[in-house]
Order: sequence, then structure tokens, then C-alpha cells
Amino acid sequence: MSLLSVYASPLDTRRAAHLLRRATFGASPERIREFTGLTAEAAAQRLLADQPGLTPPPGRLS
Repeated sequence: MSLLSVYASPLDTRRAAHLLRRATFGASPERIREFTGLTAEAAAQRLLADQPGLTPPPGRLS
């Protein structure tokens, strides 16, 4: 069994809650259910896609 094989299977509720606890500022039960069943890769992609775009402060060059 590969050390990374655990990350290929879908997240269960416990692992989804752990990921969201570590990667966000808390998670609602609804958000945990949303991530339950995703693979770790899909969950990471969703977390990164949920990030707001950065806007430079006024008067700064972009």
C-alpha cells in the first residue's frame, strides 16, 4: 500500500472536516457535507477556486 493511496479515495466526513478546519477559518456542517465524497485533489481545487481575486490598493501599479 502506497503512503499516498489514502488520498486517492474520496474524503469521508471526518477527513473532510479536518481538511476544512486546517485550510479555512472553520466550516459549517453544510460545507463539510459538500466536501464529503470528493477526492483530496478535487477538494484542493475547489478550495483554491473559491479564493477571491486580489485587487491592488488604489494608487499602486498593477
